[in-house]
Amino acid sequence: MRKWVFIILPVVFIALFLAINNLILSSEYSYMNTRRDQPYKLESKFPFPIPSLRKDKADEDKGMVTKSDALLFTSKKNIVIKEEPGSIRQLGQDVIPTSSYKESSRAFLQTEAAAFHPSSQDGDLGLSFIMETPPSVFFSLEFINEQILEQDTLFKNIPVGGLSALTYHPEKKHFLALSDAKGNRRGPPRFYKLKLNKKEEGKKYELELIDQVLLQNKIGKPFKPIDPEGISFFKSDYIFISSEGVQLPYLMEPPGVFVFDSQGKWSSSWPLPDIYWTDDPSRRDIWGVKENKAFEALTINHEQNQLWLATESSLHQDDLIEVDASDKQYIRISRFDVEMAQMTGQFIYEMDSYIEINNFTGHNGLTDFFSVGDAKFLVVERTYLKNNSISGDRKTDNNLVRLFLTDCSRASDISHYKKLNKGRIVTCGKKLVADLSAALGDVVDNIEGITIGPEVSKGQYLLVLVSDNNFSRKQKTQFLFFHYSL
Repeated sequence: MRKWVFIILPVVFIALFLAINNLILSSEYSYMNTRRDQPYKLESKFPFPIPSLRKDKADEDKGMVTKSDALLFTSKKNIVIKEEPGSIRQLGQDVIPTSSYKESSRAFLQTEAAAFHPSSQDGDLGLSFIMETPPSVFFSLEFINEQILEQDTLFKNIPVGGLSALTYHPEKKHFLALSDAKGNRRGPPRFYKLKLNKKEEGKKYELELIDQVLLQNKIGKPFKPIDPEGISFFKSDYIFISSEGVQLPYLMEPPGVFVFDSQGKWSSSWPLPDIYWTDDPSRRDIWGVKENKAFEALTINHEQNQLWLATESSLHQDDLIEVDASDKQYIRISRFDVEMAQMTGQFIYEMDSYIEINNFTGHNGLTDFFSVGDAKFLVVERTYLKNNSISGDRKTDNNLVRLFLTDCSRASDISHYKKLNKGRIVTCGKKLVADLSAALGDVVDNIEGITIGPEVSKGQYLLVLVSDNNFSRKQKTQFLFFHYSL
């Protein structure tokens, strides 16, 4: 009898534990909701589904994905999940499914002034937003490995840190990583050239520092004041860098876009619309970019000679608390003709403003994006979540990092409106493609840069993310490597 007790009791305890654990997990809220009364669930690693960036006609014919808005999701374990046609899986306000959207809004869409341009003459219409149908794509992503740079890493006797942006130059076969050092004790403004090395017979990757390039002003001195945050190359020898500007009691410098050569020599700066900045100190809390939340993201579409620029947060004048109580912010994504240095369009990207997850709270920001086609981007949204239950201990804080695919090709062009106040605006469509914090757990740090690197096999590319350690010992300089299938 005693033998049976020793056999049965462990089985009973295990079954009870599994039942309780399943009950707890099933009662948690979905990752797809950020409302304060329905917070995210913080959880450890699990396989995550990610859609692809293109429709494959052969797979459509096989019935794997329909010509509607159905999505095929895949994960590392080859789990296949299919969404129903016209379904919506995304954050933010409810969006009318594709079919009913097109049918019920046909007349609305044909009225260009009303549907695609906000108008101050619309008076009684007020302000409203309609999110474009999310991109219908497929896409696969596989996490390979991470690389951590040691805290005290030096290159040419200067600390390596503050890496806020990343780009890959296919002709020169190296990566560029931008440091957000402002020319103070953290060293001069600079970017690094890095070589990709394969480890363990191609099963792991590593980036090796091979050069450091200091940014220079017109007379060849260190470029400052500047807060560099976005980087991309153009053609063979031009480097575009965006700056958030400086807003200090003793120093004010507007945000900007600057052009350098590959050796860091100043080439030019771009004139920018006055929506981003005011010279009137008394209006800086109500107009233009917010302090330390300006031009965080820059990418170039090389096929169309277009530069795209986005702020980390909404502009002061576009904060819509009076008319929108949904905890949303509306980011302006601007399109420029590279050779003309002129803005040719501007579109709204809708994003959560404030995230609350149990005892963790933080403000959400757009930290980088990468062009994947005509007005389509992979967008990084990152929230630094402070643990409010433990004061003064950043070790228990978290980072919420999510990748979205967005399509601005049919969004309203609002470039001629300095302030969002009246009219109907179609915002860029967006779809969550990966919650990296959920998939990788505590591995994910303060991600601020994204780029797509070389082809690693037929149809498969390397996607790399980089984190900004803010020159702090409590954070890390991290590269995350993924295989990305087109």
